[in-house]
Amino acid sequence: MEQIQISIDGREVSVPRTATVLEAADALGIELPTLCHRPELPPFTSCMVCAVHDLDSGAMIPACSTRVAKGMRLATGDEETLAFRRDALELLFSEHAGDCKAPCRLVCPLEFDAPAFLRYSGEREWGAAADLLEAGLPLPRTVVALCPAPCEKACRRGRHDTAVAIGAMERLVAGQLSGADPVDAVSDVKAVVVGAGPAGLAAAWKLRAFGFAVFVLERASAVGGSLLECVRDGSLPASDLSSDITALRLRGIQFRCDTTVTEADLSCLAETAAIVVVATGAESELGAVEPSSGVVLCGDIVKRNRSPVHAMGSGLRAAREAAALCGHVERGVRERLHCTLGTLVEDELAEFLAGASSAPRAAGELSPSSGEEEARRCLRCDCRSAVDCRLRTLGEEYGAGNRRFPGGERLGVRIVREHPDLVFEAGKCIRCGICVRICQAADNEPGLDFLGRGFNVAVGPPIGASLAEALQKNAAACIAACPTGALCWKDDKKNSEKK
Repeated sequence: MEQIQISIDGREVSVPRTATVLEAADALGIELPTLCHRPELPPFTSCMVCAVHDLDSGAMIPACSTRVAKGMRLATGDEETLAFRRDALELLFSEHAGDCKAPCRLVCPLEFDAPAFLRYSGEREWGAAADLLEAGLPLPRTVVALCPAPCEKACRRGRHDTAVAIGAMERLVAGQLSGADPVDAVSDVKAVVVGAGPAGLAAAWKLRAFGFAVFVLERASAVGGSLLECVRDGSLPASDLSSDITALRLRGIQFRCDTTVTEADLSCLAETAAIVVVATGAESELGAVEPSSGVVLCGDIVKRNRSPVHAMGSGLRAAREAAALCGHVERGVRERLHCTLGTLVEDELAEFLAGASSAPRAAGELSPSSGEEEARRCLRCDCRSAVDCRLRTLGEEYGAGNRRFPGGERLGVRIVREHPDLVFEAGKCIRCGICVRICQAADNEPGLDFLGRGFNVAVGPPIGASLAEALQKNAAACIAACPTGALCWKDDKKNSEKK
């Protein structure tokens, strides 16, 4: 077949005359962003994020559908192209109706995944719920005992009747924690935490999870800092704090009490350890400590915290910041772009309520049976595909904002649950047409199609057909290819394997 030579980013490449610009870029090892493209399907050109700059005409052209032409000169990463892609993404965000994280998780000082915890509990997977509690909280028993539950104040269920009893659910499951943490592999990279209060303990826990060899220095004769005051005033059972500290020791964290750290000591520590996290109280022998490239501050020395749990949140953030200095990046926890629905209108709240238990909030302490019912009251307003959402990932990559083009009223929340295995959230659909083309290619009748015209166009089953009928053959393929959380499995374990 005849070969055509073109130039991309100043590099020459010869490709068949039937090739697309996207294929030509791929031949040079240049990866272009796509949302509506699938190599096994015909091009659709709906998202325009694959656009490249034609240097001769000045036009932005879609790489997925444009055929190469002899002598083409293209740029894929100049300022004009990046700005165009950013605009394309922001236009898509303007129509995207969904929360990346549920409100309960957004307000949590420790970013605990309460929706996932409630789903495990609602399915009586108590072991998985306990594992998530232990893996997601630095001192799980202590947190559960002391947390002021800001998550319940943010819970959308409270707008209808009463918030889900997240705190009571955590107390129920905390009683099943084993405390037998395995000893993770220890690297030879040393991290020192100064201060064994709530912020310091949380920082040590997170640094240990990153694999560092962690040493905690405490000037008092016992570990705990202000948490010991909570034990004395009766708000924290001594056994809970003791069990949590024992778990930290079992994970390999070493504590050295009766150890005073001065400013001179801090300088020495910064030279011998890769990371130093200072988590002392407002009054210490260190005086006014300034952060540097190897020293990170947290806890009350930075800002007086409202509660021990908020102090732990400060410790977690410091640990992530410190670990980042050594090149550690924690998947799914970095500061991410967040789409938010904001205040729901009455019809939208009804869409969420339709998938939740109508039972009233359980009173008092919970049993496994009442806890299961209480967990099912969760509205499930987080995104099932938040970690792997292609739209979100590209938005972060290109610095796209999700509020630049408000465009009046946003799309409404509509959740279709009639299929036995999957859920379709129409407000999250960007109308990329991938699922429609998959059904067409497989000759799946009735399949999915575009409904309506103009700005009101939507994806769904043809009139008279159900979602179950439309996706009787191609459900798995459509879910795997969906670039957002519009099509997802009801079973979250299957969503984790989605892409």
